[in-house]
Amino acid sequence: MMRGLRLACCMLLLEGCYPGWPENLLHADGPGTQDADASSLDQVGDRPQDVALDARVDAPTVPDTKPPADTKPPAETKPPADTKPPADTKPPADTKPPADTKPPCFGLSCPLSCNKTLNRCARITPSNFDATSFHDQIVTSVGSAVSIQINTDTGEIKDPTITIRPAGGEGTVVNGIYWGVVSQGSSYPGLSVFGMASLNIPAGGELVVTGQNALAVYATGDVVIDGKMVTLPQGVSAGSGGFAGGSKDGNDGAYCLGGQGKGGISKSGRMSTYCRSGGGGGGRKSNGGKGGDFSSCYGGSGGDGGVAVGNDTLVPLFGGCGGGGGGSWNGGNGGGGGGAIQLSASGSIAIGGVVSVPGAGGEGASSSAGGGGGGAGGAVLLEGASIQVTGIIAVNGGAGGGGGTSAGQGPDGQASTTNAAGGLAGSSGSSGGGGGALLPEAGNPGQGHSYNTGGGGGAAGRIRLNSPSITIGPTGASPAPSKGSLVGTW
Repeated sequence: MMRGLRLACCMLLLEGCYPGWPENLLHADGPGTQDADASSLDQVGDRPQDVALDARVDAPTVPDTKPPADTKPPAETKPPADTKPPADTKPPADTKPPADTKPPCFGLSCPLSCNKTLNRCARITPSNFDATSFHDQIVTSVGSAVSIQINTDTGEIKDPTITIRPAGGEGTVVNGIYWGVVSQGSSYPGLSVFGMASLNIPAGGELVVTGQNALAVYATGDVVIDGKMVTLPQGVSAGSGGFAGGSKDGNDGAYCLGGQGKGGISKSGRMSTYCRSGGGGGGRKSNGGKGGDFSSCYGGSGGDGGVAVGNDTLVPLFGGCGGGGGGSWNGGNGGGGGGAIQLSASGSIAIGGVVSVPGAGGEGASSSAGGGGGGAGGAVLLEGASIQVTGIIAVNGGAGGGGGTSAGQGPDGQASTTNAAGGLAGSSGSSGGGGGALLPEAGNPGQGHSYNTGGGGGAAGRIRLNSPSITIGPTGASPAPSKGSLVGTW
């Protein structure tokens, strides 16, 4: 009973009941006697709230374990509709690689590598001239199975039936071919530059270079010479870009930086005797041969040969030096020097035929006189992405003319590795000296005689090959070439 009352009191406290009432009602130490407590309890039980109290006391005490209504998860805990990725989260259309992401020169075959800055194939930077002003304008290729002539003084290119480029228009492109003349200074010939798409001389064809200026061909593509390409001196006259020989009666060859052959001398002796010496040969890669000495008339010397001139790079470009004239007005003229050719290609260069720029042979004496000295061989400069020589490049010196009466002409330089033999001796005279070639490169001296002597031979010229790839056999050039790198590309 006591325990139930205490529990009821606790429940009433939660309802705001007077806290001291149960203690006063039940405690043994409270006011009044035990009978009084019992009487009081009876009185209390008669009140209506006491009936309720008794009911609360007798009811089982079960904790209210049901969760409150607000413990359910709120509706907003579900992911909101806008949590789906927005439509603009897809990569934008411009994230695809642009069209210009291809590597430079994509799809191009570039012989000289790629110019990545300009996204095009690299172009050759030639020696001796600048091609940037006309490169993009030249579109015509030159080639013929017959004979083509290029005139370095007029700019004309023609074959027997048509004119490929008419004369004139210096510094311009005509019919897709450029022509202009570059000054190399007062001591050197002009450089006649022809720009074309390609040059092709097939087997059986021939390209002949005429005019006084040296020749330079600039090709945007390839150069192929399976036929012949020549610049020929004509006696005392030089090939294109070379120096003339000296006229008879002992005249020196045209000024050639010291490489010109000296003229022979004429001297009288006792009893109306006369002695005449031969002229000296022209110099280029090596020295020209000396004219023959005579022993009568108290002795006399032949004309000195010209000294070696120029350098291996062929910058500037010029041909061979002329030989000196033979002593006496009946003597022989000195031979003209060989010409000068430059082939510069952004593609490849293939020489399966012959490229020849020989020196002219000295003229033989006509009557009791000295022979003329031979002209030196010219110069050939090749520059390209690759160079292959399966034919021959020859820049050999001309031989000296014979001395005496009705003496033989000295042969021009040979289109081979063979030295030109000296001109035959006439009566009362001696033969001329042989021209320089592969070996020896120097001109040979004219033979001596008592009265009339032969002229000295001209020296071999110079050959230069500039390329990262060079293929040439031991007999592919006469004399042996020097080799170097390209000047550059652009």
